[in-house]
Amino acid sequence: MLKLMPDLDAKRLTPNAKRGFTLIELLVVISIIAILITIIVATFGTTQKKARDSRRKTDLDALKKALELSKSDTKGAAWYPDCPSADSHGDCLLTDRTSFNPALDSVYIKDFPQDPGNLHAYVYDVHNAATCVADGCTSYELYACVENPKDNQAKVVPATGKAHNCSSGYAYSVTNP
Repeated sequence: MLKLMPDLDAKRLTPNAKRGFTLIELLVVISIIAILITIIVATFGTTQKKARDSRRKTDLDALKKALELSKSDTKGAAWYPDCPSADSHGDCLLTDRTSFNPALDSVYIKDFPQDPGNLHAYVYDVHNAATCVADGCTSYELYACVENPKDNQAKVVPATGKAHNCSSGYAYSVTNP
């Protein structure tokens, strides 16, 4: 005879029957969740690095604009501010407005940018003493250490000289036009 319903197990029909997941089912679910968490954490970390690098680039662009505005107000519109605390490589760590001589007025840049990850201060490279005179400097380069070595705008940093303290070994730079 043709059965339309399979036989029902008596144990399944009792209200106090204990049902649960097998150990294998639990392990599979836990491993899937662990894999998803690993992927999310890895993606989040990379995204944070890229966001900080983007902020560094924006900060250097703001500093560049401030330096250009400052230059336009100098005698003959020809001089960028000097950096009296520059090291032997010509690098000057930018910590505040007074890093420059003359100091960058708040008219040029309202909030002085700082590295978002506190990796390294931004570097103002006045190239060499020959480009600087009493009135100021004729050229410069700005550097910021970046965390993402796969950034297509980042350059490999030499072991000595410009921004040589970058732990990642890469820096983003902006030069005067």
